[in-house]
Amino acid sequence: MRYTNAHGGEVLREDIPLIDYHIARLKEAHAHFAENDSAWGEWPGDDGVWQSIRSRLEEAHAGDWRVRVVLHAGATIEVQVVPAPAGAGEQHPQTSTVLTFRAVLLSTRVFSVSATETGVY
Repeated sequence: MRYTNAHGGEVLREDIPLIDYHIARLKEAHAHFAENDSAWGEWPGDDGVWQSIRSRLEEAHAGDWRVRVVLHAGATIEVQVVPAPAGAGEQHPQTSTVLTFRAVLLSTRVFSVSATETGVY
């Protein structure tokens, strides 16, 4: 993740682009590993993950940061904060994403096309 703190101090959830998406990915990964290994324990909760991220970022001074959240067995959360590379470019504010869906038509007809007809070979 990327976080730019121009002022220091309190970190707001909406200041981190796609934070909810990142937490959802961690939750999905935890569920996958916990399904087969009880050492992963219980999910610490979305708010638990956010609080870990927020408290670590509030320790960092003003600057442009790369943030990596690592979830270890036992549901231990590690938040790594390192300076963003100089050439990383400007962080753009989070924008809402609009998903559009397209209809997919499925057919039970079977088509047979040889590789020579399609120009694959």
